[in-house]
Amino acid sequence: MSPVHIAAFLILQADDGAAPVPHSATYGVSAIVDMVRNSGPVAIAVLGLLLIASLFVGRRVIDLVVTVKDMILLAFNTATSEAAFPRLMVELENFGCPPRIVSFILPLGYSFNLDGAMLYATFASLFIAQAYNIHLSLGQEVSMLLVLMLTSKGVAGVPRAVLAVLTSTLLMYNIPQQGLLLLLGIDQILDMARAATNVLGNSIAVVVVSKWEGELGEAVVN
Repeated sequence: MSPVHIAAFLILQADDGAAPVPHSATYGVSAIVDMVRNSGPVAIAVLGLLLIASLFVGRRVIDLVVTVKDMILLAFNTATSEAAFPRLMVELENFGCPPRIVSFILPLGYSFNLDGAMLYATFASLFIAQAYNIHLSLGQEVSMLLVLMLTSKGVAGVPRAVLAVLTSTLLMYNIPQQGLLLLLGIDQILDMARAATNVLGNSIAVVVVSKWEGELGEAVVN
């Protein structure tokens, strides 16, 4: 986090007449460490996606990751999954998915299957709440997850658009919106990870639907 972000955060807190988050001020380093540690569930969620896919396609899920790895890296480098869309369609067809399923499921997934954006928004909301020492009940956390499942739709093609979604969600749960400044310094890296996760999740969705329909063929060797 840059000094500019920290200064802006403190100024906004002073304008609101609130103490600049005593919890994060007292445990600043440990709070950041906690956020890194909380990234573990995101990795577990990605592994869960691969495990679910393996129930349908078996060990071919490994081949799928190898097939789309370049598109995942492209989305990671550009911080938008839209950049990988054209080549991803071709690679999924070469993997054995029928064109009619790819052309329907993949665009649909780019609008409604944004795993990376939803996971990030959920954990970012919890991190900001912890930074302000605000306790959220289990019911609030579950409802927040459901809200973000709906409000995160349609942000795949706009880098960092999830911050707007996150702002409205924080307002719903009475969490200070100024806490977003704690994330701005590293949001570019997090946005790259969100885009890469979206590409992987949509690829898995296309392959699973193809297998479900009994139309998953053999991979085309280039």
